[in-house]
Amino acid sequence: MSDPPDYSTDLLSEIGHDGAERLNTWLTASAAEWRSEPALQDLLQHLSEIDEPLRYIEAFHRLVDLPIEELEAIVEAIMAPANDSALELD
Repeated sequence: MSDPPDYSTDLLSEIGHDGAERLNTWLTASAAEWRSEPALQDLLQHLSEIDEPLRYIEAFHRLVDLPIEELEAIVEAIMAPANDSALELD
């Protein structure tokens, strides 16, 4: 796989920000690049807008080691109470 024609490795080195600001800039730019994949674009955009996105990335990194079926079951179990509460409000 090769880099796109307009790809530049100089972008991040020219930013000159601290690590957190560099990450935020990268997340925002990456979200814009992934318009064709709405789920990925939304994730990257959301990460760029929250405090401590690196902590989320580190948690996601640990979760990737789980089988996808197990991860989906965990997410469903965690989200079920929130979904039940939303239904009660209707």
